[in-house]
Order: sequence, then C-alpha cells, then structure tokens
Amino acid sequence: MNLLEFDSKLTKATTVYLASTSEEFRSTIGGGDVEAWLLGRSIHVFDEAVAVNLYELAGFGQWPDDDRLGTAPVNPRCFTTKLDEKTDGLEELEVQEAATSWADQTPVVKMLLLLPEEAAFLAFDWDILQMRQRKQSYSREDLWSKLCSIGGVDFIKNYAVFRHLKRNGWCVRRGQTFGCTYLIYRLGAKYFHASAAVLLCEEIDALQLISLTRITTNNRKALLLAYVAIPEGLDLNSPICLDKIEVKIVAAKTWFLDREVPKLAMLQNELYETSARSSLD
Repeated sequence: MNLLEFDSKLTKATTVYLASTSEEFRSTIGGGDVEAWLLGRSIHVFDEAVAVNLYELAGFGQWPDDDRLGTAPVNPRCFTTKLDEKTDGLEELEVQEAATSWADQTPVVKMLLLLPEEAAFLAFDWDILQMRQRKQSYSREDLWSKLCSIGGVDFIKNYAVFRHLKRNGWCVRRGQTFGCTYLIYRLGAKYFHASAAVLLCEEIDALQLISLTRITTNNRKALLLAYVAIPEGLDLNSPICLDKIEVKIVAAKTWFLDREVPKLAMLQNELYETSARSSLD
C-alpha cells in the first residue's frame, strides 16, 4: 500500500498537517474531549470549533450538504394571499422583508456527521470521544453495545477494516460513490484525491471485479479487497475482540497509462542519447 500514487488537487495547498494519534490531536487543539450526540442512528458533533478541528486536523466526519448561503431561501409568495394579490394589499418590498425575517429565524446549523466506525475509533482507540443521547452519557461498554445493536456483525467488520486503515496512516471516507466500502486518502479529501477504493468482501465474482477495476482505474484509483477473519467462538461483546480479528488486504493490479507515459518518454530519450553518443564515438 505504500507504493500507491497520490494525486493532489491543483486548486488546494498540499502542505497540510494531519494528526495521526490522539496525542497529536489533543496537543493541536489544546486538550479536551469531543462530545458527540446520538440522534436515532446518526452521530452528530454540534460544537462547531471541535467539528472543524476534527475535519481539518484529523480527517474525521462529513459536513451535510447545505446550499444555503447566510440564511435559508424563502419564496416570497408564501407571504401573499389571493386576497392580497387582488387588492394589491402588500407591496413587493414588504413581502421580501417578511420572507427575509422568516429566513433569519431558521439559520444554517453547521454540524459534523460521524460514521459509527469513526465514533468508535475516537472513543476506543483515541479515547477522546464522549457519546451522549438526550440526558444519557454512554460508558465505553454501553457505547460498544449500542453501536453493535445498530450495525450488528457488519459494524464490527467495517470497524475492523476502518481501524486497520487508520492505524496505517490513511484518511478513510465512505466509498459508495465508487461501489466500494471506503475510499482512502493520503492527507484528506480536501487536499488529495483518493488513492484507492477499498471493498470489504468475503468473495467477489469475476464480473464485479472487472467492473470495479474499470471504474477505479478510469478514476485514477487502485482497488483494494479487504477480508475480515473472525475466530470461531470469539466473544464480540467488548472492543477488546478487535485485537484477535484479522484483516487481510489484497491490492488488485492497476496500471495507470497516463502516469507511465512520461517515464517511458524519458526512457526513450535516454536510450536515444546513449545510442547517439555511441555512434559518435
């Protein structure tokens, strides 16, 4: 995996620091824990300063799509009636002011959404996350039970792969866009394109493998296949079980022509110069 290529985004700076341990993250933000809230099956971080640090400095979380700028757009027609239109009772300026006033009452809330795997990693591996639900505060054991009750064995397998990738220095994001489980980045999606797509599977048929290889190659990404081996009879009621779960990563062979052409051209020039010098001698 250390041989994968990295494509930086041309419009972004590529000299960025990304914390890889809890100690580095704590020192960067000046200490303190992360407080997250469990709402249904989704996990939110509402403290904007903490959320920005998690996203910018550690590569965790995702901002919900929100196209609103400043205030929410409101259709002024909501503040007119058929009677008003007939009698011309409200001037256009008054209607627009009423719409703006209503929009100001629904401000944009900037919150960070965490994957269950991200929350588990922050809680169990980095030990910096405190999960809450209404007035309840989850202990480590209760949080593990809650996440397992939501995702079952699939959560444990996903978390095992996520944990393996994070411990190897990757920034990990969801990969549904490319039909895979995760996308991995060198220093985050803000500055780099994904280096590879990771598919968690027990087996894969030839047609699916060919399809995924074509999709990832056309998008300049490698394809990694992940397999999770859970020992029979292993007690899964505690995060300690992850130390006995084996994660195997297999890289599908990928060759990017556009990356190799410049190297081939330089090789041809070297051969030409060598042959030219030989003929002169």
